[in-house]
Amino acid sequence: MNQKEAYEQGKANGYSAASYLDDEAIQLASEDLDYGDPDFLDKAELEEVAGYAASQNEQHARQYSGFAGFAAEINNGPESRFEGLWEKYDEGVTVGINKGVKEWLKGQRQNPADLPSRAADLAEAWKHSHAELLKGRIGSLEAGKERRYILRMAEDEGVLDEVMDLIGKRKNPRKLRKRIPKKIEIWGKRWFQRSYGNTYHSVRIYLNDKLAYESPITYGYGDHYYNTTAKEWLVENGYLPPGEPVWYLRDHNGVDLIYHATDVKRERDL
Repeated sequence: MNQKEAYEQGKANGYSAASYLDDEAIQLASEDLDYGDPDFLDKAELEEVAGYAASQNEQHARQYSGFAGFAAEINNGPESRFEGLWEKYDEGVTVGINKGVKEWLKGQRQNPADLPSRAADLAEAWKHSHAELLKGRIGSLEAGKERRYILRMAEDEGVLDEVMDLIGKRKNPRKLRKRIPKKIEIWGKRWFQRSYGNTYHSVRIYLNDKLAYESPITYGYGDHYYNTTAKEWLVENGYLPPGEPVWYLRDHNGVDLIYHATDVKRERDL
């Protein structure tokens, strides 16, 4: 097997994984990413959730005998070649998933009119979130995100004032930090697990040259360290508006944004 063949196989498998997206997969992926109800997601967030769900489908497919034969063909070859072949395979998977997700999105509900549009409905959703929080059935972070989605929809649909009156709150609760660091560095490490064909990563985030966050070891290949793990932390800590890409900080706030990943050979090096 050569690199082109590995890439094309990955592309086909990634596209196939995105072709099997269903409501249950999207719901589970949205919960894994701490987004909550998929009905409250904007297009960019839904695309991220769908990509994550498709990547989970692709990982699950690796457990079957058909993939085992493919993996053996790579792993039994010269050691000098197998890492490059797996890199090409993962690259193809990413391309295939992206293509499949874009096609899947075209068939999804993207008209804001399909979302709850009346102020009373949105206010009721807000109150339900608060009630769930008081019962301890959802975490404060998830509840806060859900409320921000509700207010964003209300603003998009022109009923924000009415919703604010109904919930007795006149200020938008989306609180971003007023002072954004001048410099943000995101350093990732990736480790490929040969036995199962999985990739894991860890992330360190530096703000103005000071270590601010060090992630646990997390599943994810390619740029997941940057577009998923780092992004989630930046959003949760008020540095990045929900729904915006990480480079928003560079383009909108003028942040000196640096990101890079290194591939390591041992899990303990993550």
